Amino acid sequence: GDTRFYEVEDEGKVWKVEEHNMHTHLDGAYSKDVTDLFGLGDLHSATLLYCLKDRYCIDDNMYTRMGEMIISINPFCRKDYNDEGLMVKHSKNPNPREAPPHIWEVANKAYVKIIQQDRNNPR
Repeated sequence: GDTRFYEVEDEGKVWKVEEHNMHTHLDGAYSKDVTDLFGLGDLHSATLLYCLKDRYCIDDNMYTRMGEMIISINPFCRKDYNDEGLMVKHSKNPNPREAPPHIWEVANKAYVKIIQQDRNNPR
């Protein structure tokens, strides 16, 4: 059979995409209020990619929480995302899930776990 193509516009460019490669996010599946992607109503690759693009391109946020993971987008440029002030802020936060996602959240959680295991397993 004939292959159907769709024209998709993205940031002023028009792309021809084969029908079997089309995946779209569902309207209403993504909300900026949902900080953890596991809380979305329809989580699949199209929604995930839409969310990451929206958070980075519109909100200038390179980090997104997904359960216990932090997804990071490489901005290919220098950003002020990893300064010492943010490290202190995330290391002293008693409930890091209330703060915007950041890689320091994962680093602090790993550090605390290492300290706890060391205390529980004295040599």
